[in-house]
Amino acid sequence: MQRDMDARPEFGRLCDLATGRISWQEYQGEAVSKGFITGMLLHIIERADILCTTPSLSCGRPYRPWKERARGIAVDEAGNISRPDFYSAWGNTLLPCLISGDEKQLRPHVTTAYDPDPNDAINRFAQDALISPLEFFTASGRPIYRLRVQLRMARGLFDTCHREIYSDLPFTYGLRSNLCDHSIGVELETYMTGRFPGLTPSRVNTLSEVFVHCEGTTCEVDSMTGAKKDPDQVKDALDLLCDFVRSRGINASRLAIITPYRANVKLIADQRKAARYAPLSAMRPAETVDSSQGCEADIVVAILGTTEAVGPGFTTDEHRFNVMLSRQKSGLLIFGDINVLGPVGVPLGVGSEHYTKARMMHKVLRNLHHRGRVVTLPPRRGT
Repeated sequence: MQRDMDARPEFGRLCDLATGRISWQEYQGEAVSKGFITGMLLHIIERADILCTTPSLSCGRPYRPWKERARGIAVDEAGNISRPDFYSAWGNTLLPCLISGDEKQLRPHVTTAYDPDPNDAINRFAQDALISPLEFFTASGRPIYRLRVQLRMARGLFDTCHREIYSDLPFTYGLRSNLCDHSIGVELETYMTGRFPGLTPSRVNTLSEVFVHCEGTTCEVDSMTGAKKDPDQVKDALDLLCDFVRSRGINASRLAIITPYRANVKLIADQRKAARYAPLSAMRPAETVDSSQGCEADIVVAILGTTEAVGPGFTTDEHRFNVMLSRQKSGLLIFGDINVLGPVGVPLGVGSEHYTKARMMHKVLRNLHHRGRVVTLPPRRGT
């Protein structure tokens, strides 16, 4: 196949563009025809040993003929897709199948899982629809290989998730978790302890997340959709990141922002257009928790966007909160209201409004408070 491609001058021009030998402007002067590119991709599909696609795309052309000849499938993020989607890819011939994922992170999306209107019919199959292929086969007694080495995060950054979510699984940090491989995380720790003298430093040879409590912020709730956004929390986060990038000479492309609500994502995009946030221009667009899975970054900033006055919303969902706490490689900052579930120094009472849904979140916030890993930003004054 490589020999066939090399014999075509059109392919050589595409290679020149891909390798940077010619610019996009030069390429446009003599662009390769769309028909050649389509034919080239179809040729690759026909000859490919392994083909990566989605369950939906695998059911139609040009992928379906290839799938019908496949001798096995592998499914990534199998804890996040529905069983019907999985079966549409697997088929009904019991092909050899390898599935991977984490059933304790995002579950299949079911829009009617919690019906807010008592006058509407209840989806009686919602709880069944939330069971992913990964959970289903795990419960069926299939063989499971569980990773027990944290290969991505700096030493100490997985401790919270392990304590609250994965305590049944012994684990160790890999060699690449040593701080010598996470210099940007060390820079962040130095910056935060320098700017906030009251912050308790991370334990020796480890790094830990920091909660930034934004005082006096207001969460705006859309009356139609219930979506939440907090302009002051967003500005506090962008201001701190801007100062971090300027003062420590950090490449902003190594930073990422995630937030639970799409309204907050749009607000962040609008705020970043301001000239004062130009140092963050290389930073990728903010993402929701649901769209951030698989999109890790060296430093992650999670903006909760909720306050005690309006309540935590679905930030208390343990699957989403787990994702929010585990996208980082070298550092995690959480911006929000430390008292979103009530005063953090007071135990969450049995029978209280948030007890059932928010036990994990409350334990995480209390732990950060007790370890001295909470800093406070004062109320903003019209900026």
